[in-house]
Amino acid sequence: MCLYEDNFVKVDKTELVIDGYYFPAYRSKTVKTADIKQIYYKHQEGMSDCGRVKGWGMALTPVWWASDMCRSFKSENYNVVLDTGTRIKKGFSVVNINDFLSVMKQLVPDVPYINDIPHCGCG
Repeated sequence: MCLYEDNFVKVDKTELVIDGYYFPAYRSKTVKTADIKQIYYKHQEGMSDCGRVKGWGMALTPVWWASDMCRSFKSENYNVVLDTGTRIKKGFSVVNINDFLSVMKQLVPDVPYINDIPHCGCG
């Protein structure tokens, strides 16, 4: 049963499915909620995040970003990064951050929720 869904991600009780994750095939990436160690999130503010976010692929941080070619522009959407303990974090956009975080805090209540995007490999 889907608990949250928008154009970029679907969340159910045990996993998230990030749409348009893999380049160039535009395939989705599945992340088990049990694997999530930290969740970062930040309003899409355009150029203030230059070098930290990318429309698709990896920017100057160890985050692989799922496809959202409008990510580098100011919008009402949010950037979200999942840290699963691997070297590369998973980044994607979210349309309704309040609903998304509400669901995630029920599913993974004991992980840190950080209102920022990672600056470097140090988290």
